[in-house]
Amino acid sequence: MAVQVESEEGVPEPGPLCDEPEFAELIAGMVSDAAPRVFALVAERGERVDAAVFAWGLSFEDHAVLVGPGNSHGRFRSAESAHRLHTPAWSNCASSGRRDGGIRVADVVGKQF
Repeated sequence: MAVQVESEEGVPEPGPLCDEPEFAELIAGMVSDAAPRVFALVAERGERVDAAVFAWGLSFEDHAVLVGPGNSHGRFRSAESAHRLHTPAWSNCASSGRRDGGIRVADVVGKQF
């Protein structure tokens, strides 16, 4: 027999959909499906001379957020638009011949957070 728990509004809550392990699996699938893509903006110096992570981002279905050093952060339409709008602080990147100013978007693959 299912136990009905009343909510604060006095409306009965439905009983459990399934057992705990199955529910945990459903939640894990939901989280995996809804998880944002983690990416980094990587500043390159010269022709493969050096590189450093410039900022970290989360790419959602309809927008991206970017967090950099200190209090710098922003909201963008996509990871690609964040990439287009940011240039590195290194002065010699403009002469690197790269149209993107030495910044590339790097996906973080297989990293668990």
